[in-house]
Amino acid sequence: MKDVVGAGRRKKRQGERRTLIIASAVTGLAILATLVVALRVSDADATPHGDARVLAVLPFQPLSPDPNTAYFGIGLADLIIDHLSGVPGLTVRPMSAALSLAESDADPLKAARRLRAKAVLVGRYQQVDGRFHVSAQLVDADTGFELWGRTFESGLHDLMGLEENVVRETLVMLMPDWSEEGEAGRRNASRHDASAHYLYLLARGKLATRESQPVPEAVELLEQAIRIDPDFAAAHAS
Repeated sequence: MKDVVGAGRRKKRQGERRTLIIASAVTGLAILATLVVALRVSDADATPHGDARVLAVLPFQPLSPDPNTAYFGIGLADLIIDHLSGVPGLTVRPMSAALSLAESDADPLKAARRLRAKAVLVGRYQQVDGRFHVSAQLVDADTGFELWGRTFESGLHDLMGLEENVVRETLVMLMPDWSEEGEAGRRNASRHDASAHYLYLLARGKLATRESQPVPEAVELLEQAIRIDPDFAAAHAS
């Protein structure tokens, strides 16, 4: 009888030990899973712009209505998209999609989310006494936080420089591994007459709307740009 009771107690203790071992293993796995999740969250916090490589650039808006520069903001945004689209590792939504949403939705964050962009570049502009005042903001589309913002001022002679500054600031924020190496040569190769560039920018704005009326006007602007600078390859290509 004692042997039977002893064997029963041993089995009970063995069962308790097995239960304790299983419980410890489950607890250990839970702790490990928690640590893995914590590490992933920590990594995401350490690189907040890791997913922000899908960008939407919305048409820049005028501070005050001016029929003479009505298409300036669209053309400026379109050229910025052109510059950024050539950067490896960065996806930029096309102007056609951005323009349709900008027209139907005044909230740039909603427009960016509908475009599935992680960041959105927005801006405003004003022309005063022949000088352009352009404010630009890069905003996180998920949180609405401003990643950077700056106001630029330029005369007609350096609109290309203004565009390059906006592009550079955007890339520095979104692409930590981006380097300007080789950019100077590409920029110098694309330089052309400043007046021709302004006409080209307006033409791009008119063409981007895809409306029937502005197209002949855009063609005339391109022809003027080519007359000023016959070697302006982009104007020929448009």
